[in-house]
Amino acid sequence: MKSRHAATFALAALLVTLTGCYSVGAQVNEGQLAGFEKGKTTYSQVVAQLGPPTSERVSSEGGRTVSWTYVQMKTRPESFIPLVGPFIGGADIKSNMVTMRFDGQGVLQNFSSSSSQLGSGSGFASGVGVGGRVPDQPRQAP
Repeated sequence: MKSRHAATFALAALLVTLTGCYSVGAQVNEGQLAGFEKGKTTYSQVVAQLGPPTSERVSSEGGRTVSWTYVQMKTRPESFIPLVGPFIGGADIKSNMVTMRFDGQGVLQNFSSSSSQLGSGSGFASGVGVGGRVPDQPRQAP
């Protein structure tokens, strides 16, 4: 039984590696934020629409700051070239985060959204010898 679970895990790990993509978190887009009003929308209403936040912080004054974070990584195709892929490959990474602050009564006080896009290189593409930075990151068009 243990060997069967180990084989299943190994196969799943191999498939994830071969697909070269992963995402984690809860993606929230700007369109979803349009219906929320500062001073009116409640924490319960936000969670009903967006789902539970990925992180939460409660202040000593009773206020609450919550965030929804999403990260997506796509391995570049050249990473899969036999023998040379590990030296010239890399990945493109996109992320976004929405942060909302609620008062002690659970009413929305403020919210913000941020996003980032960057790339990573491996081997020769890692930027070693180029001032420690890959000069053309990110490589994917926005």
